[in-house]
Amino acid sequence: TRIKASSGPEHVEGNGLLVFTDEAAAQAFLDQAIAAYATCPAQGATDEGGFRPSQKSEAVAGLGVQSVRIGSWWEYGDQGSWVVSPGADLTYLARKGKFVALTYEGDESSGDPTANTDLAGRAQARVQQMLHQV
Repeated sequence: TRIKASSGPEHVEGNGLLVFTDEAAAQAFLDQAIAAYATCPAQGATDEGGFRPSQKSEAVAGLGVQSVRIGSWWEYGDQGSWVVSPGADLTYLARKGKFVALTYEGDESSGDPTANTDLAGRAQARVQQMLHQV
């Protein structure tokens, strides 16, 4: 297993390849990860500063044998309504055989990162490149 990460002002990016003993172990890992993400609420509890985390997970068709992407972002309460706040990250996990490729990227963008086609396109391309190499 190898993880490579880089960070800069208000930005972080990481890529990794998890290698399991066999395909069944890789599938069990990803099944558990997908199930865990599915139990997370779309909006979390509001903290003392008036901010709340938001999260969305969904399958990605055509990416490996099995895949999921997870977007998370922040919102803050303002006079009875919720406003998106800077700070979002996007994570992809995709399986091929006994390998699970992962990538994540976070920055100061606002709102649901799964709807950011530029960010999602870069992340998906990194995962596809890793899967093509195994």
